[in-house]
Amino acid sequence: MKSNDSNDRFPQLDGLRGLLAVYVAFHHLIMFCGIPFLGVAALLGRGEKAVHVFIILSGFVIFHLLHKSGIGWWTFMVRRFFRLWPLLAVAVILASFVAPLEVQVWQHGPPETAYRQERIIHFMDHPAAFLTSTLMIVHGMIPEFWLPNAHANILPPAWSIGLEWQFYLIAPLCLWMARSGRTWLLVLGILVLALGAAGGERWKAWNDAFLPAYTGYFAIGAFCHAAWCQMQKNMTSATLGTVAFMLAAIVWSKDTALILWSFALLSALPAGHAFDALIRPLRSLLASRWLVWIGDRSYSIYLLHWPLMMVCVWCLQDAAWAAHSKWALFAVSSLVAAPVVLIASHLTYTFVELPFIQLSRKLTRRPAAIAGAAVTTT
Repeated sequence: MKSNDSNDRFPQLDGLRGLLAVYVAFHHLIMFCGIPFLGVAALLGRGEKAVHVFIILSGFVIFHLLHKSGIGWWTFMVRRFFRLWPLLAVAVILASFVAPLEVQVWQHGPPETAYRQERIIHFMDHPAAFLTSTLMIVHGMIPEFWLPNAHANILPPAWSIGLEWQFYLIAPLCLWMARSGRTWLLVLGILVLALGAAGGERWKAWNDAFLPAYTGYFAIGAFCHAAWCQMQKNMTSATLGTVAFMLAAIVWSKDTALILWSFALLSALPAGHAFDALIRPLRSLLASRWLVWIGDRSYSIYLLHWPLMMVCVWCLQDAAWAAHSKWALFAVSSLVAAPVVLIASHLTYTFVELPFIQLSRKLTRRPAAIAGAAVTTT
């Protein structure tokens, strides 16, 4: 999530958020249409990596928010709750009504999607448990043996929201540890991050959205923010450091998420550095007005696209031409669903997200600030 202070915005990162949300939406749409991720479809088969970039981005932006605002843990959590929960509740309720249609959509899918049909049937058999865990934003912490697939049952994209919430719980503590100047705290933090990254897949056996499995990605975002702060002091070394990180990500890790994040971070550097001419086209693309507009509504797009696109596919899949060609179903569904998702996302951004962001600020406004405002207006 991003700060809403216009002075602290990173247009290129907002544009990146928009691109990622759109990519995830079409990644899911091609699944709904029953097209396996082979050949050309493989280009849309990396939805998980797009979410990994979201996670890195969250680490960067949340640490930037905490660093700039200086707010306490309680204020931070109240604001984050009102940022996440209202839209999550809307999307979960919508998805619960769409669940019976989802069962029928997966019946037309390839054999590898059978588990998705079983997942939604499991939700329909035990709706109270899954709705409660998701609406309480604890669905990323519940052990698999207690509630199977709790992290992504009724609304699969919401798995990362449960993960984000866990990160929010500890982010202020992590920043305090980094600022404390106590070596033992810093060493302890690095050790915890290393253990989490090393046991990633084993942590997922507990819950696929359990925070320790993704600490590495959040840490990369946080460390990049620390580097960003240094960029303000020494642009030359900062630019070289960013390029070095980008090359290391490409050559060493071969992780698509790190590669994408590296280029995005490089594009967000202030203009005028040695690599400006090379990165200018990417900067212009990510900071374009229409992509930043989509980025502002990316949270709504990310959550709402699942039930809305599911309904579109359900309405079209029984047509004769759709049965003949799954690619035709994908093309027509895209033309129908894209404007529906964008319009719905704009409405929820305007009437759900923004009002609750403003409400959270009012609820956490300091008494001194309120008193000062009253004196000023009298």
